[in-house]
Amino acid sequence: MLIIIGIANAPSNSKSTSVASTSITPSNSVSAIPQVEQQFIAVLNQYAGEFGNAANELQQSALRDKRRDALGQTIGSRRIDSWRGTIAELKTNTDGKAILSIRIATDIEIKTWNNALSDITSGTLIEKWNPVYNLSLIHI
Repeated sequence: MLIIIGIANAPSNSKSTSVASTSITPSNSVSAIPQVEQQFIAVLNQYAGEFGNAANELQQSALRDKRRDALGQTIGSRRIDSWRGTIAELKTNTDGKAILSIRIATDIEIKTWNNALSDITSGTLIEKWNPVYNLSLIHI
């Protein structure tokens, strides 16, 4: 399993949001985008538009809180299953742990942290012993 963190649809100064755990499915599998993933994308798009129209940082902060709550209601738990996406970035940190970013929509990426310090409490970086680490090597 892979824990992923972060949402790249919000402005760069927004807080990262812990999202989910999932397994990687081979790229040749064909299925519809799950409804919860569609709802997740819709919530992000809604708040991205509102954020752009906010008059000041206080309104932006309030919108981040509302977005976090809406995403929590949409997903229900931090576990996601069978979501569809494309690997947008795959590299390693200085410890050799994999950093992964998956694009689920044109301007939305779900990411691991990119450094060990930020990842201390989340555990999102992919260890070499993790089957996902080796699966990524096969399918790239």
